[in-house]
Amino acid sequence: MYKKNNTLQGITLAAALALTIVALSGGWVRNSLASHPKSLFDDPDSPVTGNPKGGVTLIEFFDYHCVVCKSVLKVVMTVLEDEPDVRLIFKEYPILGRESVVAARAALAANAQDPRKYVPFHIAMMSSRGLLTEPRILRLARGVGLDPERLKTAMFAPEILQAIKRNWDLADALGIRGTPAFVIGDKVIPGAVSLKALKRYIAEARADLGGKQFSARAIALQRGRLRL
Repeated sequence: MYKKNNTLQGITLAAALALTIVALSGGWVRNSLASHPKSLFDDPDSPVTGNPKGGVTLIEFFDYHCVVCKSVLKVVMTVLEDEPDVRLIFKEYPILGRESVVAARAALAANAQDPRKYVPFHIAMMSSRGLLTEPRILRLARGVGLDPERLKTAMFAPEILQAIKRNWDLADALGIRGTPAFVIGDKVIPGAVSLKALKRYIAEARADLGGKQFSARAIALQRGRLRL
């Protein structure tokens, strides 16, 4: 897991620390999740894929320069293929420097320009090695069918930065300090996660929903603070 930092230094150490996966749960986490239903589940600027009406929601906080995020890309995409009731929400959480912020800006602008292009663009940037400079980002955008000139203008709109700031604030509220981090059911799961483990968390969240036990989304729905 990469810890919040304004530089790309210390990446190797941070990646090594990610080998240990800790699932955070308990009263504090449950309360924190239940206190931010709209920001978590219903932010119109957060891209969504998978089943938009899925009963189980998986949320990923990530940075395009995070090598651990890149390593779990296949896991996340496989889950969507194998679990048809999963709704995946992407939370752009650029914490590894200026280029990460630029990449996140571009991704959110791409989603606003054409939501169908977000996932291909996301995969292209996650699959790219090396520093994602603005020219490189725009080349990747062209490769997935986006208009790079329109994107270059849109990505620096004030509302795009505001969407990123909301994610920063949300991560702070949930105690997330690095990438990747996943939210599912009543758990915040920092660091890399295996396919087997992620499927287990999804099964637990699904069981909790079926048993009317805790899930942040279920509680929010019961309180009438989140639309279906």
